[in-house]
Amino acid sequence: MATITISRIGAGVVAATTITGQLACSVAVDHYGWFGIEVHDVTGPRVLGLLLLLGGALAMLYSREEASSSAPVSDRRQRAVFVDRKALGAQGDRVFAAAAPGRHR
Repeated sequence: MATITISRIGAGVVAATTITGQLACSVAVDHYGWFGIEVHDVTGPRVLGLLLLLGGALAMLYSREEASSSAPVSDRRQRAVFVDRKALGAQGDRVFAAAAPGRHR
């Protein structure tokens, strides 16, 4: 699943959204004092940091989509997706055959 996600939206976007999610969870944990830690109030700089990270992740995502959709199909490089065909069974054979016609064994 991660390979498909990274190949579609890019590693930078995945990293940015992961860090944003972790920071949002840490703010919630600090605010409510979960796991027995000391309570810290949600302050303006924390909210600003969250908003800036979220805005950056969204900007990366939308700039990636615009860049990939603006190029003609013939100019785009083919991307490799590694699939364990044996684990997928007959469904994997159909997917692989559709993705690379005439090239599967």
